[in-house]
Amino acid sequence: MLLPLTANQQQAFRAFYALFRRNKYPPTNKEVHAAVGRPVDNEIAVLIKKGWLERIPGLGARNRKPTAEAEQEARAADQYPLF
Repeated sequence: MLLPLTANQQQAFRAFYALFRRNKYPPTNKEVHAAVGRPVDNEIAVLIKKGWLERIPGLGARNRKPTAEAEQEARAADQYPLF
């Protein structure tokens, strides 16, 4: 179950998801930071806790991806344009 997001968390997820779709691999926090314009470390941690992102074991800095439920939500909403 996906928990609701704050405006900053939504912005971080939109940037993460857009980079993930565009590049076909998970972005680093630094790449999401550059897209959003501010540090996103806390938001990324909360996105994991709220069920929007999941960890991928053994991938270092690119160790997160959207959960299946989050991807379905993003596609249904069709509000996460690519950069």
